[in-house]
Amino acid sequence: SGIYLNQKAISMLNEFQSIERSHNSISRGIELKVRICINNLLYRPYHTSYLLHYLKSNFPTCQFIFSTEVYNGVWDALLNKNIDIAIGAPGILVDGGGIDYIEIGEIHWCFVVPPHHPLATAPEPIAESLLRTYPNAFIEDTAINITKRVGWLLHGQEALKVTDWDIKKQIQLLGTGIGFLPDYLIRDELASG
Repeated sequence: SGIYLNQKAISMLNEFQSIERSHNSISRGIELKVRICINNLLYRPYHTSYLLHYLKSNFPTCQFIFSTEVYNGVWDALLNKNIDIAIGAPGILVDGGGIDYIEIGEIHWCFVVPPHHPLATAPEPIAESLLRTYPNAFIEDTAINITKRVGWLLHGQEALKVTDWDIKKQIQLLGTGIGFLPDYLIRDELASG
């Protein structure tokens, strides 16, 4: 019974200290929990890890919860109050939605097929009728309550729905699917031909 009493007392002291830290954070205007969504186009584990490290170093009592969404799914999560901060929401809301935002840059897109793909030597501009004969690799928009954004997909073209940019890139480099990729994802491949 002495061991139980000791463990219970330590548990209660830890809980009191946690309450005190939370109270101090609140009184200094620091949120107890912040939910951050990163557009999957920008999400990279290395960068997200460093962002979390920076945030925890500066706000040790705050709980940070990270998630990813695709295209308008970022806006959807923000507008429906599922997140507090969005990184990489595409475009802008027409009326602003009462949301403050800053532009962080642009994505430059490249149509990508491997050198051995028949489209690699097709005369440009490539006719839609020819493009339509090859499956398009794409990542589906995760928006639920607002209109989904449809990436480059031609009417009647087969769609290869994948879950992330690394898979999309590999599918396209293998020649299984075609489509556009952000230039930063294929910089090395473009340099090597």
